[in-house]
Amino acid sequence: MEPSPAPSAAAKSGRFLRRTLLLLLAGALVIGLGTVVAPVDEGPPPLSTADQLRVDAEDSLLDAADRLEALAAREEGNNDGGSRLASRLAGDLRRQAAMFPLVTTWPSGSPAAQDGSGEARPSAGTAPSAGGEHSAIASGTAASQPEPDPQQALDTLSAAYKLLLDGSQAAEPGLARLLASVGASVYSQAVALHGAFPQTRSPAPWTPPSAAAAECTPAAGGASSSSPVPEPQPADTTSPGTQGSNEARAVAGVVVTEYRTIFIYEAALPRLSGKDRAAAEERYAAHRALAGRWEDLAASACLALPERAAAYPFPADPAAQPLEALAAAERDTASALADAVAFDRSLRGAAAADLAAAAVRLAEAGGRPPLTPGLDEDGGEG
Repeated sequence: MEPSPAPSAAAKSGRFLRRTLLLLLAGALVIGLGTVVAPVDEGPPPLSTADQLRVDAEDSLLDAADRLEALAAREEGNNDGGSRLASRLAGDLRRQAAMFPLVTTWPSGSPAAQDGSGEARPSAGTAPSAGGEHSAIASGTAASQPEPDPQQALDTLSAAYKLLLDGSQAAEPGLARLLASVGASVYSQAVALHGAFPQTRSPAPWTPPSAAAAECTPAAGGASSSSPVPEPQPADTTSPGTQGSNEARAVAGVVVTEYRTIFIYEAALPRLSGKDRAAAEERYAAHRALAGRWEDLAASACLALPERAAAYPFPADPAAQPLEALAAAERDTASALADAVAFDRSLRGAAAADLAAAAVRLAEAGGRPPLTPGLDEDGGEG
């Protein structure tokens, strides 16, 4: 005897009704609680410009450090001086890379947040640079890098300082100052490496982007105000006498610091002889040129400057400690240029380029490339 089909149809209908009721109940709970169902494995949002600059800076510095360490190992026994320099520079680059921590956090529920790290760092080569172009420095892997030689290491350093100095032009003031400072240091490292391996090509100075010239409003008497107008000499001649914006004070600070540095060189030069004097005379000529250059830049930016003082205080006794006095003056000029990078966007490119040259002078005066010219040695962004 065959079973009746009626009970089977009734059972199917009951199961359908139960499933429908469960789905309706789940929908009511979602609507009532405001719950949104989303996958937890979605990628993070795009990095901000500042965070992308930090990622690119760290990757470029670490890549350069890897190349220099490989070069140091290769040259040991062949060029021991070059090997020691490459090893020391690699250590400096790793310290500088640590100055660019990524502070962006992943959204809750993403894989990076689930692992408890709280921070996210894209792997090298996965994110585009702030300018929209992929960083060639960050895209390679250690396995694919060719056998290191001095020129390849120098090329990597050159790419790093260009990336850092380019990035300083787009960053907010604190990060711009840090990028320019470290970029200037890496340029001085490249110059030092070229000195140890003279068969390499000399590193090319960084060229800032062209800036539009400012248009000065004519003065009340009908004369253009594009020329600097001397102001009363302040009581403290070591600080800018220009009143007004931070931009004006930063530019005046560069010029006044150059005036002061020239004065210190003139006092210290008679106390030097031989190679020390020859090197100091070259730096003295550079500062005289810089003072005139920044006077012209201030005029083009319609900024007034204080008059040159008859005398300035010494950072150290130029008679008893001429080299120490000159080294301290070089540090002061680098600090003034770093301030200009931070506070004056119209002249930021000129300040960053001159900061790179200042880092080379600091290396000559101090005996080694500075870690963060214009900043404290901890690399604080100030």
